[in-house]
Amino acid sequence: TNSHVLNDSRDVAVTVLLHDGREYNAAIVGFDKITDLAVLKIDAAGLTPAVFGDSDDLVVGEVVYAIGNPSGVQYASSMTNGIVSGLNRPVSYSNTANMTYIQTNAAISPGNSGGALVNEYGQVVGITSSKISGVSYEGINFAIPTARAKAILDDLLTSGYVSNRPRLGISARNAYTPYGTGGGIEIASIDPESPFSGQAQPGDIITAIDGEAVSTMDELYQILGVHSPGDQLTVTLYRNGQEFDITITLIEDRGETQVTPEQNYPVQ
Repeated sequence: TNSHVLNDSRDVAVTVLLHDGREYNAAIVGFDKITDLAVLKIDAAGLTPAVFGDSDDLVVGEVVYAIGNPSGVQYASSMTNGIVSGLNRPVSYSNTANMTYIQTNAAISPGNSGGALVNEYGQVVGITSSKISGVSYEGINFAIPTARAKAILDDLLTSGYVSNRPRLGISARNAYTPYGTGGGIEIASIDPESPFSGQAQPGDIITAIDGEAVSTMDELYQILGVHSPGDQLTVTLYRNGQEFDITITLIEDRGETQVTPEQNYPVQ
């Protein structure tokens, strides 16, 4: 399912309702709010597993079907059809996950989140996640491709978190300038194990990484997405009217970034 269905938390009670009316309490095996994926487990027998197809084989114009529960239980197990409208589509939140999506005109409504997008052979090729809505839009819906989701789901099954993902060990936000945001990334707090510890302090502003200017959190996510734990980066900081460089070594994210901090700043 989607992580947002679980409110990005393990501290929720989840009930799974099957198509035949049986209900099960579900355990949350793991969730990843960065890619909006989650894995649940129920103690049931006699279920037929779905088969994953290869979303990399999809072509624009191919027929697909969305299965889900628009508006909840009242319309549970609804199926809608459409085509693949586009591939490798970025959306407003895709920078965080370095993810691109399948675009489809198969109707997706609130309640469909986490449902299957299947091809004409009944293979799951995507996990429905979002849509663009409003009076100016019609039939612009998105699904996470299985080719990207498979490794993440396998990690959640094995470890409960996504492995080999780097983090900085800080919480941060877009820095404000007289003209709005975009002046860099303000460090709000620094964890003791962070490579910034002893080199930076809260209030410092990250302005560049490896000589490349960084203006927003989205740009930071893009840079982290192409690196691994253990990589070294040169970070340019601004403090009291001066810039200076420090060298950091990225540490591994073992689920720390999935915790929502009390100060409500994103954790990196």
